[in-house]
Amino acid sequence: MIDTWVSRGGEAHEVIDSFDGFHPSQVAQALGAEYMFNLLEKTNSDVIGKVNAYNQKITAQFGDQGGY
Repeated sequence: MIDTWVSRGGEAHEVIDSFDGFHPSQVAQALGAEYMFNLLEKTNSDVIGKVNAYNQKITAQFGDQGGY
């Protein structure tokens, strides 16, 4: 995760929670989720399910809201 974050322009210390210096930060949590999702896509895509067939209609009606 550190290598991924640094390759995206971040700094290594940002993946460690500054409060206790031990737990993963919110950045690290997001990177971990991204890693797991990509792993599932490659190895067990049936767990994720199918892409919503209405995505284009939803985007047309509501626009791109940045994934939220």
